[in-house]
Amino acid sequence: MNIIELRDNTLILVKAKKTKNLINVIESEIIELDDNYKVVFNNPDLSSKLVLSIRYFFNLDRDCLLCLSTSSIIYRDIVTPKTNEKYLKALVKHELINALNLSSDYLIDYSHIGEIQSDNVKQNKLLVTAIQTTLLNEILQFFTRSGIKIKKIDVSNNALVNYVYQNKLLNQTENSILVDITNKQMRQYLFENGQFSYHRNTKINLDNNDEKINYDIVIDAIEKMIQFSLAQGRIKTVHNIIFIGYPLSDDRLVDFGNDLKLNISKINTKDSIQSKSNDDTQLIYALSMLYKLRKKKNIDLMILYNTLNQKNDLVERINPAFMPSVAILTYIILTTLIILVIKTYDTNKSINEINAYLTQDEVLSKMFEITESQARSSKMNEILVEIDNIQGILDKMPRYNQTIINQLYSVKPEEVSVLSINYADSELEIEIETVDASLIYQYVTALKETNFFDEVVYDTYTRVKENGTYKSTLSINLKELE
Repeated sequence: MNIIELRDNTLILVKAKKTKNLINVIESEIIELDDNYKVVFNNPDLSSKLVLSIRYFFNLDRDCLLCLSTSSIIYRDIVTPKTNEKYLKALVKHELINALNLSSDYLIDYSHIGEIQSDNVKQNKLLVTAIQTTLLNEILQFFTRSGIKIKKIDVSNNALVNYVYQNKLLNQTENSILVDITNKQMRQYLFENGQFSYHRNTKINLDNNDEKINYDIVIDAIEKMIQFSLAQGRIKTVHNIIFIGYPLSDDRLVDFGNDLKLNISKINTKDSIQSKSNDDTQLIYALSMLYKLRKKKNIDLMILYNTLNQKNDLVERINPAFMPSVAILTYIILTTLIILVIKTYDTNKSINEINAYLTQDEVLSKMFEITESQARSSKMNEILVEIDNIQGILDKMPRYNQTIINQLYSVKPEEVSVLSINYADSELEIEIETVDASLIYQYVTALKETNFFDEVVYDTYTRVKENGTYKSTLSINLKELE
């Protein structure tokens, strides 16, 4: 069987055969890419040499399995209730889209990787993965240009879980971290009680000439992985560190054990992989695709991709295939029916959603508050109208103020004295005194001519014998303000 593993800066090509208990590697090649695979695949000059290498390696046998090990792949481990696979698929998709705010352009698949017991209830433990459809399409188009036909697509995390489970690699009562090191990347996988929990990728840059620096880089990344795991409350301790890819000398294994105070070992592939290459540990992800799938649901992104393309092909095939008039009539009928169905469905759905929303206690409470607020607002508007009316009356009401006083005194003859001024109901009563009776009439005439008063009258005047003066009371009606 032919297998391809794609990493960010590496392409691994494998020809292998699976026997009952052993995978026999017939031939393998690891191609280091000068740049990220996205750049290489989309650059004709860079990809042409790679295409020739792929064609030459696989010759005429071009059916391949593809394992994606790139950083573009999204992984999550989640726990779900046991339910029908149909509902589980929708549940997983909803969970990942909402948790990571993914767009509709992602293909989402999952594998059963175990079970856990919570409150005496068994639950599914799933490994969920997602990749952008546009990105997967670019990858598949490149392999199509290379003459390769991809039959199945898995992801590295799921492939490693398959390898661990198939070969019963881990103790089921201990927590282990599998560490895969290359010159540019470290991938670490936590297994809790033998079951996969989560992974952590770290970009590194190992120095080919200084192993001490490399050791410090690696042990720092491992310590951070352990600290992160403990801080998350996932585990209380780590028991084992197992290296998959290991570019350091074996002497360093003892140093890791002394510094980390853990059981340190390199993965043993002799009982599972037969290979002439020294790179057999780097072939684990690709070769794991040859294992027979577990009975539970397993990841295969190719199935999802083909299903999506079939839907797109069906849409493209809805073109006039008969006579123009028949095709047009068919198109109109189908379009009308589709629109009616969609509108009816959308309308009913909207009505149900609105009714469900409006009957919620919180919504009803808010609606009551709004009604009360509107009633209070209406009452307030009525009060404001009344206030405006009152203010209008007040604005027009005659007033006794400094201006009126100034008018009273500005036209008063000098020989006339004002004894008192009384104001009531827009009317002034002024008691005056003078030595000349004719000045009373003169004063009344002057007040009328000011145009500040509606009416100025006096009944009579009386003579004060004691001092020979004349007194009179003037009645003055103030004008309404304009």
